[in-house]
Amino acid sequence: AIWMGKPEMVFKTLGKQITPANFYTFMSLWTDVEPVNRVREHPDFMDFAERIGMIAAWEKYGWPDLLPAPSPAN
Repeated sequence: AIWMGKPEMVFKTLGKQITPANFYTFMSLWTDVEPVNRVREHPDFMDFAERIGMIAAWEKYGWPDLLPAPSPAN
């Protein structure tokens, strides 16, 4: 689903957390090519990232280069 650029399918099939079984698939999210970029650019990606714990990890260890941290609210 990631390599086909199908965000909704990615969000549904990868479940609710990162596991050893789906870790390689998650690593593919950071490939800077089309159609993978469509998954990260999808409006629901941040909700998905929050649900599976990626945002908590980014806040602790740093945001990925392909997805800079959101600007602080004024």
